[in-house]
Formats: sequence, C-alpha cells, structure tokens
Amino acid sequence: MRWLKSLGSPQTISGGYVLTLETSSETYQKGAARKDASGNYVYDNYGRPVMDYTTQTRTVEKVAITQVEGLIPSAGQKQSTIPYYNLPGSSSGGDGALNRATADALFPVKDGLNTTMPVADRPPGFDVKASDLTTDDAINAFGRIFNTWHSSYQVEWVNANLKAQAITNGVLLLQGATTSITYVASVPPPANGTISLGEYSATPRIYQVNTLTKDNFATMPTKDQERIVATEAFKHMASSLGLSVNKQQMIDAANVLRGQVTNYKASNRKFVALPPDAQQAFTDQIDLLISRLDKMSVFSQTDIQSQLTELQTRFNRLAAFFNVSEENWRPGAGQAPLNTQDLSTLPTNFSETWLPLGNDNDVIRVPKNVVSLDDNATINSGYNVFLQQEMRIRDMKETRASVAAGDGYMNGKKLDAPSMIYYFQSQYNLEGEAKVTVETEEVKQQNAYLKTISVMQELINKSIAQFQKADEGPKSFAGLGPDFLDNLAKQINSNPPLNEADIQTLKAIFMFSDKSNDAQKNPLEVLRGLSRPRLDLVRGNISTGPQNGGYMWDNASNDLQSHTHPQWSNYGTQLSELVTLVNQESQLKMNDINSLDRERNRHFDLANSALQKMADLLQNISQAT
Repeated sequence: MRWLKSLGSPQTISGGYVLTLETSSETYQKGAARKDASGNYVYDNYGRPVMDYTTQTRTVEKVAITQVEGLIPSAGQKQSTIPYYNLPGSSSGGDGALNRATADALFPVKDGLNTTMPVADRPPGFDVKASDLTTDDAINAFGRIFNTWHSSYQVEWVNANLKAQAITNGVLLLQGATTSITYVASVPPPANGTISLGEYSATPRIYQVNTLTKDNFATMPTKDQERIVATEAFKHMASSLGLSVNKQQMIDAANVLRGQVTNYKASNRKFVALPPDAQQAFTDQIDLLISRLDKMSVFSQTDIQSQLTELQTRFNRLAAFFNVSEENWRPGAGQAPLNTQDLSTLPTNFSETWLPLGNDNDVIRVPKNVVSLDDNATINSGYNVFLQQEMRIRDMKETRASVAAGDGYMNGKKLDAPSMIYYFQSQYNLEGEAKVTVETEEVKQQNAYLKTISVMQELINKSIAQFQKADEGPKSFAGLGPDFLDNLAKQINSNPPLNEADIQTLKAIFMFSDKSNDAQKNPLEVLRGLSRPRLDLVRGNISTGPQNGGYMWDNASNDLQSHTHPQWSNYGTQLSELVTLVNQESQLKMNDINSLDRERNRHFDLANSALQKMADLLQNISQAT
C-alpha cells in the first residue's frame, strides 16, 4: 500500500492487472474496559472485564485489483480487494483488558450462561424438563443424548432446570426406580475477592458424577471437588475409584513416619540420633505432603500411601547405612598388643569394638563388628550419597510447591503456560535423576557386599583344596594352620603392624565366625532380610574381663577350627546361595533403575515438547499476520 501511495494510483503490474487505491468510511464499535470510581477495572463473575462500547466512524483504505480491458477473466477473478487491518495490541502499551475483550468479541466462548448457542439449533431433547424424567428408561435415554450435546447446551439446560426446581447447591439429580444420574454444575467464582490458582473453573461446566474417573478429579478445581464429594453418587463410587475424603487418616500415617525419623536412634552407634540435616530432608517432605492434603477435597489414598511408602523406603535405607559403628578397629601404630594380665590399659570402647584374643599371655586385637573389608569406606560413601540425593529430592518438591502456591510466579516473574510446563517437567526430570542415582548407589553397595562374600568363598575353596579325598580327616581353615591367630599375636609383637593380606583374612574370619553372631549386620542384610551364613571358625569362648566390660578369648592353643570336607563344602554352598539371592535383588534393582530412567526421560521430552509447541504456535501466528 505504501508503494502504491508513493507512485500514485492506479498502477499497472505484470500479468495485466491494475492496482487502484480506494478509500471508504465505515462505522465500528470501540470497546473500553470499565473502571470503577477508584480507577480499577471491573470484572464479571468469571473474571472477564466488563466492556463499554461506543459507535464511531473511520476511514478504511484498500487496494482494488482489476484486469486490463481485453483480457478474459475467469470466474471470480475480475476483481478482488485486500483489506488492511490494524491489529489491536500490535503496538507497545496495548491495553490488556481491551485485547482480551476484543478476543472475546471475535472468538466468543459459548459458556451457556453469558453467551449461549442459537435457540434454533438446540439439540433434540433440550426441551425435556428434569422433573419429567422419573422412569429408568427415560433417564437412560436422556443420559445418552445429553452426552452428545455441545457443552454450552449442557450448561444452559442444567442451569435452567436448577432454577426451575429452586436448587441452590448446583446438584441436579435424575432419580428413577433403579437408575439415577447426578449432574453437578461448577461453582462460579465470587464477583469480588482474591481466588487461588485451581480453585474455580475458568468457564461454567457440567459434571456427570456417575461417569467421572480418578483422572477427572486430578485436574478438577477444588471448589468443584467439594461440591461433588458431597453427593450421594460420589459416596457410592468413591471406593471403586480408589478415592477418599478421610484426610486425617493419611495425615496420621505421615506423622507416624515423622516420629520414626525424629525419634530414630542408631543402636550400633551408641544410640545417637540422625543428624539434623538428615532428619529435615524427610520431615520437610512430610510437611509438604500434609500441606497438599490440607488443600484437597478428595484424594487417591493409593497414590498418597505410595508416596509415604516410597519415603519410608528411602528413610529405612538411609538409617541402615547410618547405623554402622564408625570405630576404626584396624591394628597399627599406637595399638600395640595388650598383655592379658594388664586389662587396665584397655580403651573405654574396648567392649564395643575389640575382641582381644589371648594365647600364651599375648593378645591381638580382632574386630567385633565387621560388615565390610574396606573399613566401611564404601558404606560411609553410600550414606553420603543417599543423604545428598534425599536433600535434592526435597529441594525439587519445595520449589515446585513454591511456584504453584505463587500462582505461577518464579523469581518475581509470572511464567506463561509453556514455560510453566517446561519448568515443572524439568523439576520432575531432575527429581527422577536423583532417584536413579540413589538406586544406582544401592547396586554399587550390593556389588561391594558380593565382593566381600567372594573373599570368604576363596578362603573356603582353599580349605576344600587341602583334601585329596572327601573322607579324609578334618583340615584347618584355608590351610592357615590351627595356630594362625597365635602366630599373628607373636608377629605383631616383633613387627607391627599386620600386613594387608593378614588383616583381610582376620576381618573375613570374624565377619563370618559364629562367635560374632551378636555383631552388627551389613546394611543390605538389614534392608533385604538376608541371613549371613556363619561357621564355627575359632576355638574357645568369650568371657567378660574384670575391667571395662572387656572381652577375653578363653583359649590356650589351636585357635582355628578344623572341619571335614563335607562341612567346608556345605558352608561353601550356603555362601553361594546367599550370592544368588543378592544377584536376584540386583536384577530387580536394575529393572527399577531402567523404569525410573524412562520416566525421567519422559518428563524431559514433555518439557521440550511444550517449548516446541509454543515456538510452532508463534511461528504460525507470525505467518498468519
């Protein structure tokens, strides 16, 4: 148009067409959002601005395209006009309320109350009155055709019949002899006052209670939930949907878990409590869950219980890895052998950490609570991983709750729908990543436990290898001889500390000896209910010493037991069965990890999809304008 104005009208272009600039006047209605005496916008019951319209006149320019005389036009080609539109809101500083009102005028939402569908197009059965539907056949027939109507007609019909029967609670019941249908109208938002996100429906809608599913309730505004759960129809179907309104029952269950967290005492660590940061990682999540329950009118008891169970499982895991004695038993510098006659030099934690083995007035310190062969380094690392990831999961949940409570605001900026979807899905993706890390760490702990068992299996194989025939007499453990511990006691007197190979063997002996049957368990044994096979490996009995509750090994010679070929073989079989059980659990854990990883990636795909759809929408808009 600017080109035509600069060159002058008319202009002939290639193809035999003539472009002519034409002007005309037209009348139009100009809308302005109404304001009250204080200068604030006025809104109707559904949050839409109230508009005032005035009739005005404006000049419209258009380009007329005609064919040069002599050419034979085809049908519909002789003349066309190209109107030039000025889009409201295309310039900066556009009135948001005016733009919304203009959009409502151009693309009105037929809500059945403020704007209705044409009377002439009302569907069959619209004129039937609810008061006339009293038989089962009539109710069933009406229910089938009602479900085919446009939502505007549904709202209009229910609203008319609610008024006709002076029903004020928004529930319309069609009751026959054995059949009933319950229609519930959505709760309109208040004309004035602040409303929370997800509290009211954006537009009027009708719910048929008899056909609702759990997914319908998941996306339903809270005020509509409150209206529906009060109906008899919902009370009869709630259990079949797995839905409940008994929030207190779930709150009580959550508080039971809270008590377990805050009152936990580690029996293998002198009954100390979990560190405050570990406790808070769980109690914060319990608080979030209770806060969500308080805002629900109806909820899935299965889903809430599943969340509590998942939280309980992670707490049990963390507690099991925390409840491992942190005393370092390794013999070395500053831990010289003790003489059996001089118990006054025993450390105060002697009875908790050490089992002194006495032989010919020589003493060697041996561990009482062995659960690994690396001085619990892997177990302690696992505890730190579990704690850090639990805190990470807590943080993801808190940030999501904060954005939801702030009506979509984050860091002072209101997120649009695609950005909010991307944000939430990204948070779920990161939470899933933390859960995958936790499960992967548990697999790592299982592998370390299997490695520990394999050391004992190797020693048992050495025991079996001593036999030329299966019916030979008993032979010593791993071919170490009957005085292995006594020799270590003498060796450490002359050349402390012990070498690494002897330390590993010593730990294996007292981890699997039946003399240590009352010692602590490996965290995986606690979590899986695994029973560690034990064997009579060391001669003698434990007796209480005269001071500090110390333990004395009542043995003079032949400190290692000897066993027959069948006895060593049978114990090797028990160890193999334990390995099989652990491997089975490892496979289940890998399946869980793969499932969590797929779910995590799905959240990431949904996040990217939201942004891609927004980009496509913006591109389509730009091309259309």
